[in-house]
Amino acid sequence: MKNNYLITIGIFLPVLLTSCRSDQTIPTVIQETTTRPVVTEVLSDIIDTCKFIPLETASDKSLVGHISKILKYKDKFYIATDNKRILVFNTDGSFSHRIDRLGRGPQEYADLADFDIADDRIIVLSHHKIVVYTLDGAHVSSTPFDFNGLNIKVVGDNYLLRSNKESFLRTIDIRSGKTGSLQVDMQQNMRLGRKNCFLPFDRGVLIQQGHSNIFSYYSADAPTEISEIALLPDPDLLTSKQEDRMLKENASPSEKMILDMAASPIQYYCAVGNPETKEVGLHILDMKNRCVAHSLSTETTDNLSYIGIDKFLQYISLGSSPDGFLTYLRPAELREAIRRHGDDGTQHYRWMREHILDRIRDDDNPVLVEFRFKPTADNRPHNILILASILCVILAVTAMFVLQRRNRSVIYRIESTIIEQNEMLRKQAERQRLLYATLFLDPKLAETGRNTIFLRLHDDMCFNCYAPTIRELYKLEEQFDISLQAAGAYHYDATFRQTLRDLEWRDRAAGNGMPPREALPADEAMIPYLFTLGPDGQIDALLFLSKQIPVETVSAFFGAAVRRFAE
Repeated sequence: MKNNYLITIGIFLPVLLTSCRSDQTIPTVIQETTTRPVVTEVLSDIIDTCKFIPLETASDKSLVGHISKILKYKDKFYIATDNKRILVFNTDGSFSHRIDRLGRGPQEYADLADFDIADDRIIVLSHHKIVVYTLDGAHVSSTPFDFNGLNIKVVGDNYLLRSNKESFLRTIDIRSGKTGSLQVDMQQNMRLGRKNCFLPFDRGVLIQQGHSNIFSYYSADAPTEISEIALLPDPDLLTSKQEDRMLKENASPSEKMILDMAASPIQYYCAVGNPETKEVGLHILDMKNRCVAHSLSTETTDNLSYIGIDKFLQYISLGSSPDGFLTYLRPAELREAIRRHGDDGTQHYRWMREHILDRIRDDDNPVLVEFRFKPTADNRPHNILILASILCVILAVTAMFVLQRRNRSVIYRIESTIIEQNEMLRKQAERQRLLYATLFLDPKLAETGRNTIFLRLHDDMCFNCYAPTIRELYKLEEQFDISLQAAGAYHYDATFRQTLRDLEWRDRAAGNGMPPREALPADEAMIPYLFTLGPDGQIDALLFLSKQIPVETVSAFFGAAVRRFAE
């Protein structure tokens, strides 16, 4: 079955763009954008290297649960699992050791909200404490603080933390423990905070909380300052102010937006959504202010993992390595994909069968995938190309003096071509409507979704924060005589079912007629939200729940849904 994850960009010549909007002075990270003119037929056309590493299932101590983050450091993989522990594996997938210091003691952490690795130290963020360990798990230091920390990154001499207080980042001096605050223009974006929101850039990090093109930049060279920076030179991309207004008004987006991002020391990955057509441009960014936008579609074949492009890239934002990106695949899903693909006579298939299919079981630990995208066209270290480029520049400069008049005519024609191509780019990037989960909806939802309000639950949501609000929905369900069903994005079905039991969810709404949970993969909205489906099976109304959302707001959403269903 073809999925709805369309990754398509129009056909353009390389152009040089130096600003993101004519009426703003925010600098742009990426100055040069090149669009690949042909739709990619196979995934290997954009993937440079790809390694599959089955993780050893040696004992109960090595069992990997829900993965929230993966880092590769000095030839070992560090995996945060179940918000409790860090499992360490060697590069061949064999189990090394684990860091499991859950507790209330001075050398322990109450929970594992996030972690980072720097200078041979593992920095564990509990919500109100930072605990530092050696790579082997020996305690080094503990630093308590009086706010709720969600994400952490070591930047220079400071810990940089995202707190639960809107509009603020926190800094903690590594040596002195002194705490500082940085105000950031991201009021509503915090509601859509990404699991790994700190993206390495220059001598600092970029911080992107929502889906806009405007990022905050924090540098080790200016530890008390925060600045704004645009990522891509596209004037039609959603701005932070537009996103704030959209969320406050509970409105559908009318601009293109950044759907997903991941960063490694060598590359950025960025998916840009075209709302109405559900097209997504796959942008690969290098660290030299260049970007290549590839064209993919549902016809593109995943000839690496065989599970499909959307699932291959589903968890890309979870991890990075010095060589690229890290993701993971579930053994059962991967084994079935290899069987379904069948022998195509390629060496890669034989390797996948011998080293993956024949060596793992459905209930084994996940298979890590370490890969990187092909570099930008002028980023490969090919001396011949470099010399050719230099020669072209020399010839062009020489010709400019010798044939000045003729060159003026040539330059005019080139500039005219660029203007025409920019106009094509503008027309192709029309503002369109997009909702977060629309790209991933299963057709079965349309079959079961008539006269139904869906409640989207997520593995990363704070249960205690939202349980009271969710239980209030039961009263509205009875009041409006409307079906309320749960749709989950959980690593394990059992966890999803346990969450429903904890919420005292009614049996008739506990997944009755629902498609498999994999049909609704994880998204960046780590809070529950309500949505309804239109006649075409796509989302036509969406409401994010907050901890203290007025009952009148939710009631109005239910009432509007009833009226639409009656039409």
